[in-house]
This record gives sequence, C-alpha cells and structure tokens, in this order.
Amino acid sequence: MAPRNDSYKFGSIVRIKLIDFVTYDDVEFRPGPHLNVVIGPNGTGKSSLVCAICLGLSGPPALLGRGSKVSDYVKHKKDKAIIEIELKGNKRNTIVQRTIYTDDRSDWKLNGKTASKKEVKTAVTSYNIQLDNLCQFLPQDKVTNFAKSSATDLLHLTQDMVGTEDMLEVFLTC
Repeated sequence: MAPRNDSYKFGSIVRIKLIDFVTYDDVEFRPGPHLNVVIGPNGTGKSSLVCAICLGLSGPPALLGRGSKVSDYVKHKKDKAIIEIELKGNKRNTIVQRTIYTDDRSDWKLNGKTASKKEVKTAVTSYNIQLDNLCQFLPQDKVTNFAKSSATDLLHLTQDMVGTEDMLEVFLTC
C-alpha cells in the first residue's frame, strides 16, 4: 500500500521516473515519506538514482564527481534521457522534468509546461533543496569530502540546511 500523500513533508520527493537514464530503460520509484535507504548489489543502479535526483533538480554534473557532461547520463545507443521528479508541495505537488540529449542540451518542464533552467532552480530552491550542501545531498563520490569536513564546516552546513539566513549570520558574528 502506498503512503498517503499528506504524510510527506514539504519538499519531499514523492516520485522519480527515469527513461533511458544510464542503466534504466523505464522505471518509476516512489520513496516513502520518511528515511529511504537505497541498497543493492554493485551495478544495480543505486548511484544512477542519486545522479538522477541531482540532475533532475537542476544540479550540475560536477556535484556528482562523475561524468562532466549531462549527455554522459543518456543510456548507450539512445538519443535522450528523461528524468521526472515529483516534489510534495503545500497545495499541490510540483513536477520537474528534464530531457537530456546526447548533444548536451536539456529541455525543462515545470508541471508539464516548458520552463527555463533558471525557473526550475528557483522552484527547487523554494523547497529549501540544497544540492550543494553535503548534509542534505551526499553523492557516493563526495563521501570522502564530507568525512574530511571540520566540525565548524559541518555546523555551518547544518545551520544552512535547517536554519534561516538570519540564524547563520547571528552565529557568524558571535
């Protein structure tokens, strides 16, 4: 039985659909409203799922520490890959779709309507999703960087993730 949509917190990923993305032909994931752990044998697509979340929410490939071009994530012998991510909203959910082409172009949609990458970034930011904050999004190839972070750096990342800008500024002036 699928969880009720109202049990998800604002900004939670409700659904991820991938077509011709790295190892996937056509798959849909429905994470639960609480902690989700992706486990499985090597080569089963765990990292591909994490990459899809980053790239689908307008993150650059550099955040992943893997392929430098988005076209690297299009399945071999395919023309394009599609990532669709549904985020829990207040009144209605937001659906972000990114189509990645082999020539490194991307088309974006928000709730089925053509959008710019900037509009998608603005929407993602409005959910307080911080792909560049290792406390919030930790790709496999960045675990070493996270482990080497100082206590002060980790505190700043955590405050940035859960607090307001005012809270971080007050801390920095103390």
